[in-house]
Amino acid sequence: MARGSENRRRFIQGSLLAAAGASFPKRSLKGKASSDRPNVILITGDDLGWRELGCCGNPDIRTPNLDELAGQGVRFTNAFVTAPSCSASRASIITGQAPHSVGVHGLTHVHRQYQMSATIPTLPRALRDSGYRTAIQGKWHVAAFKPTGPYGYQHRLSLLKVKDSRKARLYISANRNHPFYLELNFIQPHRLPGGIYQMDPEFAVDPNSIHVPAYWCLPDWPEIREDAARYFSQISRMDKIIGEVLDHLDRVGLADRTLVVLLGDNGAPYPGCKTTCYDRGIGVPLILRWPEGLPRGKVIETIVSTIDLMPTCLAAAGAPAPESVQGTSLLPLARGEVTELHDAVFAEVTYHVFYTPMRAIRTREWKFIANLSPDPTGLDENVNFDWARRAAEQPGQRCCLPRPPEELFHLSEDPNEQINLADDPALAQTKTGLQKTLQQWRSATRDPFPGAGR
Repeated sequence: MARGSENRRRFIQGSLLAAAGASFPKRSLKGKASSDRPNVILITGDDLGWRELGCCGNPDIRTPNLDELAGQGVRFTNAFVTAPSCSASRASIITGQAPHSVGVHGLTHVHRQYQMSATIPTLPRALRDSGYRTAIQGKWHVAAFKPTGPYGYQHRLSLLKVKDSRKARLYISANRNHPFYLELNFIQPHRLPGGIYQMDPEFAVDPNSIHVPAYWCLPDWPEIREDAARYFSQISRMDKIIGEVLDHLDRVGLADRTLVVLLGDNGAPYPGCKTTCYDRGIGVPLILRWPEGLPRGKVIETIVSTIDLMPTCLAAAGAPAPESVQGTSLLPLARGEVTELHDAVFAEVTYHVFYTPMRAIRTREWKFIANLSPDPTGLDENVNFDWARRAAEQPGQRCCLPRPPEELFHLSEDPNEQINLADDPALAQTKTGLQKTLQQWRSATRDPFPGAGR
């Protein structure tokens, strides 16, 4: 497609500049007048799975506030992160670049050498430099042991957890007459140490009333339903806090001129989901609400990437995007000015905790995964659970098995990616085309890991 080809050309050009170490551009910041510039609130749910909202089709979870948010804005049904692992995914969200382009190759609290350099252009710094006030509350995982100030955040409202809405509401009120950027990173959907979840008493979920989501590709066992009930309970707690923040925006008269972005940082924390490049690992909810700038109640099915969020927020703010940005603003797509942004999106893992390198390309119809080692992705934080070990032994489960060098899935016919077609001679041309595009992306973005073809 002509538009997709042009986007890919621009993407490759921008990626080459980023890989060459392009600095933050020193341009004249003309932009919009302060009164015309929307506030930006970026909200992430840690390990918030692809379908784990009521508006995304999960009938067993209570998320009334996020469901209402989706109804008031634009919801993307095929949004994908650049990596199914927290640090790498979050690095892309705030830089608009692939994880390997910014050096975040694994969990930064485990692999300290992969903490992102503060010299990399970021969304909060770009907004700060164009006149916004900036703050972060909750999880900071891009450079876990470094302060947030050098990355563009002027204020850090709390450390790991957003326990309630009070600090966010105070920040909004204090900046009601000045454009602001507020990043709220919730960890409620993330497992606690030891892999457990606690049931929130205010949002108790009866395990006997729910089912294990089919797209997780796990058996619907009572033990997994018990765990999922606690996970759903924590998502509902997060939903309540977000609802209080959104209500406060209404009360202080800022809702119409605030762009709210809601997404997950990777797939659900279950075997074969998070840490994999299957859709259940890289697919996330994505909602944009901006009453003054976007339509209401729109659903978009075309593929997009969270690498697009930085240019989206900067375009809304009238702020220039750094030359390093590899994504494309979602605003024209959300407004119906175009029908497609990308022919393909890309994802990667190098490390999560362990070295399980893979690179993936996803189109509307196809997924190709290059497994650069045979090491299994494993059970991650589920390793202590008997149900997880037994589930991994069920037919069709691959998380604890050696990975084949290549995987190819026809998504319209096999949406849960169960049938690997990589060795089908009838699909050799399809596979070769995907491999070539993936290789071009890896070369353009200076992927430093095996097979990048630099």
